[in-house]
Amino acid sequence: MSLQEKEFSLSYSNESTIDFHICQDPELNWLSTFECDKFKRFFIVIDENVDKIWGEKIFTQLDKHSKDKFVMRVPAEENSKSINYYLKVVEFLEARKCGRFDLVIGIGGGIILDLVSFTASIYMRGLAFYAVPTTIIGQVDAITAGKTCLNTNNS
Repeated sequence: MSLQEKEFSLSYSNESTIDFHICQDPELNWLSTFECDKFKRFFIVIDENVDKIWGEKIFTQLDKHSKDKFVMRVPAEENSKSINYYLKVVEFLEARKCGRFDLVIGIGGGIILDLVSFTASIYMRGLAFYAVPTTIIGQVDAITAGKTCLNTNNS
């Protein structure tokens, strides 16, 4: 770990720990070394804009795990954080038979992370979920604040 990298963990109960990895690694090498042996496949939901800029580096690092991966690209627009997109993510997971031994990875800002973390938390009574926040809102609000939401007609 370089001087620019930091790792820490928070425990909310005896059974649950959240690990944080903060770095300024332009090659995103940490994505190739995180512990994921217990997972069979990766289900990745990524912000379309992030994919255009960072997608190649992200997928190059994730490929080093030698796991099948399925990718869904979502627009970083407020209407993506909706019941309609929730259903699209569920259809994406169901069509590929996502299950308990798979990992859902959300990559993007607050909109994408709200959508993906909400979906992962209720699909099949909760799936393993990793977040790769790419904005301050994604880091602070959508992930560390522990809340997720979808927009409705009244919000």
